[in-house]
Amino acid sequence: MEKSVEHLDKLKTEVLRCYGKEPWSQTDFEELSASIEQQTGSRLSVYTLRRLFGNVENNGNPAINTLSIMARYVGYAGWGNFLSQTQTHQVEEKEVAQKTRNASRKWTKSLSYVAAIVIFLGVGLWFFSRQAEQTSSRELLSGIVVQGGDTLTWIIDEASWTLTIGGKGSMRDFLIDDVAEAWLVYRDSLRRVIVNEGVTSIGNNAFYYCSNIKDVTLPESLVSIGSGAFKECLRLNNMVVPSGVKIIRFEAFACCYRLRTCVFLSDSIMWLDRNVFAHCHNLTNIMLPPSLLKIGGHCFDNCRSLEEIVIPEGVRVISDYTFQGCTALRHVTLPSTLERIDESAFEDCDNLNLKY
Repeated sequence: MEKSVEHLDKLKTEVLRCYGKEPWSQTDFEELSASIEQQTGSRLSVYTLRRLFGNVENNGNPAINTLSIMARYVGYAGWGNFLSQTQTHQVEEKEVAQKTRNASRKWTKSLSYVAAIVIFLGVGLWFFSRQAEQTSSRELLSGIVVQGGDTLTWIIDEASWTLTIGGKGSMRDFLIDDVAEAWLVYRDSLRRVIVNEGVTSIGNNAFYYCSNIKDVTLPESLVSIGSGAFKECLRLNNMVVPSGVKIIRFEAFACCYRLRTCVFLSDSIMWLDRNVFAHCHNLTNIMLPPSLLKIGGHCFDNCRSLEEIVIPEGVRVISDYTFQGCTALRHVTLPSTLERIDESAFEDCDNLNLKY
């Protein structure tokens, strides 16, 4: 679909008109992001907005989804509708000018003919721009990711913003700033993730800051969950870790502020890495795997709604600052196998009662 500088500048001008000022500070961009989400129900991250308005370096073109959210913010149905309306206005201006010239020469017949052609072309241009948008969307809402000899497929149902990942083998790792890679182009719009049987790993940062994801379904074939895989999935409520999982890496679920429950069906996880559930402020219920031997440092740091936890038999080490800042924590049941509780493991747990 056409994304000329002229049309993009017009759209940004409309956004600033609706917002009421030009954003420069971090606070401005946060307010603009909140305003867009309130108006449209879809979120554009602060980083995305800063790139669009030149606050940080931008080497790429904005995604169609980003443009559509901005267009809805200023009152259009989407990017295609904004584009067609803008083009129609341009056509109308040309039509008025033509009518004026023809009227002065009393070419009434020719004027009617030209006006009919312009209207016809305008409708045709709108139709084909809509078709181009739909074709572009279909092309952009699916793809593949390659890791070594493994190839996974992905497709997004735009009606429900459900991402489905299939294939066999491991998923590639992503960097935190890979905002233009695969499904991360649509990270602000994704609502649900389904990973099909055959996929064996979730890559590092695979869903980092997909802030609107509420539901995740993982397969029994899954073996590992990478570092930061679901970090800052701000609306994720519940998580079930399948029975085949053996490894959960650093910050896998950190800063999932609305995460309330996590159930481990696996009996193969021997170690929870550092910061896995750090800053999950609403975590109230977690059932740890019976195979666990060690809990990493800061694993439940600042899980301030957690009131009770049972450390399963077999655990030997609770690392430094594991439960730091768990201010609601009242009851912890410790196993007979425990050999070491590291420094400040329960710091700032003022209401704690340990049970052996």
